[in-house]
Amino acid sequence: MKKLVLLAAAALVALTGCAADTHATFTDQQSQTVLFGQETQSSLGALGFSGATNTIATDTVEKYLEGVKGGGDIFNPATCEDSARVLILANRDAASQDTFYALPALVAGSTIVNVKARLFSTDGAAKQFIADYQKAVEGCPSFTDTQGTDTIGVRVAVSEADADGKGFRMDTLAGTTASPTSFRTYIVREGNLAIAVQGVTATDDDANLLVAASTALYAAMTAGAQE
Repeated sequence: MKKLVLLAAAALVALTGCAADTHATFTDQQSQTVLFGQETQSSLGALGFSGATNTIATDTVEKYLEGVKGGGDIFNPATCEDSARVLILANRDAASQDTFYALPALVAGSTIVNVKARLFSTDGAAKQFIADYQKAVEGCPSFTDTQGTDTIGVRVAVSEADADGKGFRMDTLAGTTASPTSFRTYIVREGNLAIAVQGVTATDDDANLLVAASTALYAAMTAGAQE
């Protein structure tokens, strides 16, 4: 536990530092290496994570959005659909040809971490998206999501935002007032690649492992930017 707590403290510095943007331009293959390459898997494995499967899913944002919108969710306010899905602005991404990645769920004991990423055409487009996405999340701190007869309440708070558009942290409570589930999401960007690392934070171990996974992926991303 002590090692993970120290790693979490270091991660907060790494993820929220104001380092200058390297303007890295990743290709699809480079992005997949960052997300799912041998070195990344080794780093995550050293933290105790194993993948639910050994394949990474890729598609266009357009196709991904078509799939997740198929559930028929009704958001109130409707504009909050933009802040309901990581790395997606639903009201303007319907025809986006950016590449969207979904990694297998990362499992370490009872902790489950989900990782998604988006490859933009340019680093400028990615930086602008992160700014717009953060604004959309901040503009929708409380909303409901109805699917069929089930309605859940969602509350979202943004913190640790980087001044250079490198990313930010989202803390989410979702569910009934009596029994909400707490999530945390780290959004990190380097050049034209953005990664979202999300998990339930029911315990300190969950939170520390989530930060550790975020740090490992961000380290892989910055190392890839320097190659």
